[in-house]
Amino acid sequence: MQRLTVITAMMVALVFATFLVILHQTFKMENYW
Repeated sequence: MQRLTVITAMMVALVFATFLVILHQTFKMENYW
């Protein structure tokens, strides 16, 4: 149970970080336009 919670937290953090990077890249592209 403990390990599952840690893995889930890591997956959520990874998805959140990826979403932030994509959002940041999109924002930079829109600024160039």
